[in-house]
Amino acid sequence: MAIVKSTQSVSVLAGPGAGKTELLAQRAAFLLMTGESPPPRRILAITFKVDAARNLKFRVADRCDRQQVQRFESLTLDGFAKRIIDQFLESLPDNLRPSTDYSILLQNRDTWEEFGLRNAGQCPAIRAKNNAQLNKIVHDTIPEFDIEGATTDEQKIRALWWKDQINAVPSCLTYDMIKLLAIHILKNQPGILNAVRQTYSHVFLDEFQDVTGLQYELIKTAFRGSDSILTAVGDSNQAIMGWAGALPDIFERFQVDFVATDNRLLYNFRSNARVVELINDLASTFDDNFIPTECARAGQVVPENSVEGWVFETREIEGQFLAQFISNELQNNKELTPSDFVILARMRINDVEDRISDAFLASGLSLRNEAKTVGGIAIQD
Repeated sequence: MAIVKSTQSVSVLAGPGAGKTELLAQRAAFLLMTGESPPPRRILAITFKVDAARNLKFRVADRCDRQQVQRFESLTLDGFAKRIIDQFLESLPDNLRPSTDYSILLQNRDTWEEFGLRNAGQCPAIRAKNNAQLNKIVHDTIPEFDIEGATTDEQKIRALWWKDQINAVPSCLTYDMIKLLAIHILKNQPGILNAVRQTYSHVFLDEFQDVTGLQYELIKTAFRGSDSILTAVGDSNQAIMGWAGALPDIFERFQVDFVATDNRLLYNFRSNARVVELINDLASTFDDNFIPTECARAGQVVPENSVEGWVFETREIEGQFLAQFISNELQNNKELTPSDFVILARMRINDVEDRISDAFLASGLSLRNEAKTVGGIAIQD
């Protein structure tokens, strides 16, 4: 309740099932219903997934009347950046202004191959860079020089990329380019920056542990130093996006930049005591400073062997163990059949199948990949 009613910026760290989304929905309802966010000002909720934005909007709509809900905007960070571009496109200089019908480019291996082939004559160094290096160079910043004024290979590559994408018919922008252009507008157009800040009395930031440097730069540019009150919510034990550039010290930065207080939610309302114990065990293997979660359903009786956590040294050992476990279970319990067992993986199901199939065949078991990808399309997700 203290967080719901807070009149200053706050950060909230919590584990799975603690009710982070519910907290934001209740805070929005409180601010809208009590006039703490007075009309015509709005509340902006920034999430990192479309379904999360939709979920939060629905929760607020369940609590508030129609006029109040209209003052609550739930967007992804990319959606927020794109809105700035679409509304204030004409404020960009000619060399950075995309066409109004620009398309979104989802870059892949072919994108960089074509870019290299097309521009190697002007900058031979392109062919010496791998895809990850090219991606970092062109999205590091907006080019300060055109190709004639560039003095380093990185400057030349960046200038060529941006010229290619802006001058395409229609223009093609990556999501990172959109964020960079949005930051450029806010930094160079004080009137637009002030308009954005006056629009939103409060800003919510969900899944904050996954924020990258560029994403945080957009948030800082838009709201640091304003009277907007920010609420950043994130998972204390789920910083899994480091490979994608997530900032490991994002909450510490937020507390300094926005003079925010630090809060913890320690209860898990979603899971039983055994699952919570497993979550804490796993989290402790990844983070020495993890925050243990407490089960809010502690009185529930849960069989000790209802869930287990297995950690393997190698993928080969993992496959062998899974095959042997299932084989033993089938032999020891005649009521079980192979269809009583399922292996779920978050992504790259074909790779998982390739990795464990030999171990299963050696144990007399066959696999049926129900998410088989053929020609890049999953038969069943």
